[in-house]
Amino acid sequence: MRARDWREAVTDPLTERRAVPWKLTDVAFAGLFVIVGSVVIIVLARLIGKSGDDSESVNPLVLFLLQGLFLLAVWIIAVRVRGATWRSLGMRASQGRGGILIVAPALLLMIAASATYGVFVQSAGIDFLIPPTLEEQGTMLGEGLYAPLNALVFVVWGPFTEELFFRGFLLTILAPIIGPFRAVLVSSALFAGVHVSVSTLIPIFLIGLVLGWLYLRTRSLLQPYLAHAAWNLLVTLVGVFVIEQ
Repeated sequence: MRARDWREAVTDPLTERRAVPWKLTDVAFAGLFVIVGSVVIIVLARLIGKSGDDSESVNPLVLFLLQGLFLLAVWIIAVRVRGATWRSLGMRASQGRGGILIVAPALLLMIAASATYGVFVQSAGIDFLIPPTLEEQGTMLGEGLYAPLNALVFVVWGPFTEELFFRGFLLTILAPIIGPFRAVLVSSALFAGVHVSVSTLIPIFLIGLVLGWLYLRTRSLLQPYLAHAAWNLLVTLVGVFVIEQ
C-alpha cells in the first residue's frame, strides 16, 4: 500500500482525536484488565476441570468469557468511564470508499499472505514457525456439542470483540498520534501477540495489517469484522472437512 493511501485513510486526524475521549493510558489499563481477567478465567477453568470434565477440548463457555473480556474492557473504560459513544468506537456505517465489496479482495489478500508464509516456512524447514495443520485446527473445536458452540464463538463472537478492541478502541486512538501506518503496525503486532502462539504470530500479524487498513479506509468495524469472521469461518470449514476425510 502506498504512503499516500495510508495518509488518506484517516480523513482528518485532528478531528478524529478530538472526537475520541479515551487516552493511550486507558488502552493500557484495558489491556491489563484483559490479561488479569484471562489468567483468572483460565485458572478457575483448570481448577474446575480437575474435578469434572477430563476432555482436552476447549470449553466454549471459557472461550466465550475470554473473548468477552475485550468487550467488557472497552465498555467499562471507554464507554462508562470516558463517555465514549459506540459510534466513536467504529460501530457505524462505512465512512470511506469501498463499502461491503471491499471485504472480498481483503479476504483474498489475507489468504494469499497466510499461504505464502506457510509455503516459505515449510520450504525453509523452520519447524517452530510452521502453523498448525488444518486437522489440528479442526480438532481444537472439540467433539459433540462443544464443536458447534466453539465454532460459533470462533466465527461470530470472537471477531466482533477483537475488532472492537484492536481496531475500534486501540487503532482509533493510535492513528492520530503516531500516524496511520505505524498505528496499524503496532495494533497488528499486539493483535498477533494476544494469540500466544509463535507459529501463528507472523500470519496473524499480516492478517491484522489487512484488517487495520480496512478499518482506516472505511472508519467502520463492519468491513474488518466481516473479513475477520469470513477468515475464521474458512479456517473452521476447511479444518472440519479435513478431519472428516
